[in-house]
Amino acid sequence: MKNKKDNFHEELRAQLLQNPEFVEEYEKISSMLKLAEELKSARAKSKMTLEDVAKKNENICDCIVATRISSR
Repeated sequence: MKNKKDNFHEELRAQLLQNPEFVEEYEKISSMLKLAEELKSARAKSKMTLEDVAKKNENICDCIVATRISSR
């Protein structure tokens, strides 16, 4: 069930997509927007907070750095 906020955003998006200049700019960033939405959905499905995601990301980055250092 959609709430009023969702409906507002859908209506605004539909209105903005009627503007060719907006569409051009929107298409430039659409893949980033899609990725952000996928990440948001995955986080919600996993019941992770943003803090949880940040910690996991930090751990992954630490592993990448450690791997690069050890492969020298």
